[in-house]
Amino acid sequence: MKSLNRILDKELERELPPFTIHPIHLSGPSIQTTVTLVKRDTAASAKWLFESPIFADHLLVEPVQLFADDQENERIIHEMNTGDWWQDVQKTLMEGATLVPIILALDKTTLTSYNGKDAYPVYITIGNIRKALRKKISLRSHVLVGYLP
Repeated sequence: MKSLNRILDKELERELPPFTIHPIHLSGPSIQTTVTLVKRDTAASAKWLFESPIFADHLLVEPVQLFADDQENERIIHEMNTGDWWQDVQKTLMEGATLVPIILALDKTTLTSYNGKDAYPVYITIGNIRKALRKKISLRSHVLVGYLP
């Protein structure tokens, strides 16, 4: 338990990229308004996840093919790197390069402290993190990268 606490403490010391604020002016026949886009660097956030000591021993960094039988007739596909897509893309990369698939999630939420206005937080995670770990929100496997206006 002490070693896990040390890893988590080290993880909490690592800073995510800062948020930046961008006004967006919308104009059209029926609208004239400015909305605010709040975001952080998505590539730097993905790098932050990839470099996390929590996931270091559990990252998927190369494609693999798994089979349920000795004749290799029945494929097992259960992680991103076990599918044909990863293998096809990996072949196009330089030798030694690692594919880092970005998984994007968007969820509408209502802000009760802001007169019931809606917000649309945008989260990312990476496909290199095993799905059993990606599902554990307590491991900080997802990064908030912005809010859509």
